[in-house]
Amino acid sequence: MQELEADKVETLSETRKRRRWPQFGLRSLLIGGSFFGVTFGVFMQRVRTQQRAVAEIRNLSGQVAYEANWLSHLLPESIEKQLGVDACANVVSVTLSYRTMEGEMVAQAQDGLEEAVGPILRLPHVTGLSLHTLDLRDDDLAALAPLRNKIQYLSVNELFHSKLKGNRLDILASWKQLRSLTILSSGLDDSLNLEPLASLSNLTYLRIGIATLNEKAFTDIARMDSLQTLDLFECQFNGEHLRHLQKLSNLETLSLHNVHPEPEYESYSMDESGNLQPNGKATFRFDRSQDAWQRLPQWPLKERYHQWLKETLPNVQVTQMFNS
Repeated sequence: MQELEADKVETLSETRKRRRWPQFGLRSLLIGGSFFGVTFGVFMQRVRTQQRAVAEIRNLSGQVAYEANWLSHLLPESIEKQLGVDACANVVSVTLSYRTMEGEMVAQAQDGLEEAVGPILRLPHVTGLSLHTLDLRDDDLAALAPLRNKIQYLSVNELFHSKLKGNRLDILASWKQLRSLTILSSGLDDSLNLEPLASLSNLTYLRIGIATLNEKAFTDIARMDSLQTLDLFECQFNGEHLRHLQKLSNLETLSLHNVHPEPEYESYSMDESGNLQPNGKATFRFDRSQDAWQRLPQWPLKERYHQWLKETLPNVQVTQMFNS
């Protein structure tokens, strides 16, 4: 009997040993507390850095776009609001635009760009930069040089100004991370030089407008081997030059925004009734027009136009959009 009781006591003792809760020594608690403190300190420093950078950008009439970070997915919405957006989201893109003073638009140009570069560099997650109505000259783009290893999506919109000619795009030739580039300016003319962009091996999207594109522009575009989408916005060009795009093995889409096609023929002759009749096969030139949606080719010219596009770029999807 005594032996049985001794066995029970021994069994209970072993069970308690197995069930014993983990015990932490003072040293372990100090290490854990120090690690948490350092991690929290680093996190709060990042939050304060982002807050200061965002404030500087907004003081330059800039705007930022956020993307939720890992903390946003862990915390309830009520706590997230208390912590603030800079704790629960990362700034991923920046837009710099004109300032408004006394109700009038005031361009920032190069000084504004130089002031914005510093805070943008302190935002580690920023990959997009948009410049809108800054009255830029071509040389002003050099102020952005410190961002060349950071920006993947660059948009320059100078539709209301004409100083940007597009003749200094060599400034962007070292932007090896660039995947998307938009250049819109009413000043783009025959001096537009797209050749430097051929060195951008990651460039998959290119948008150009409002430009008069000569044949050299298309031969330069044809050297951009990685290009997948070409978007021409209110551009004027000879449709025959589209044939150069056949060299782009990765090109999937050609978008024609707010342009209208006009047929061209080799010559005309007069029939017996005294009416002029076109000779030869029709080609097309493209002109920008605010009423382009009203000037689509009509049947049977429309059918001929689509057939011409299919023959010119058989492996490319051509899309057309017109502003009313």
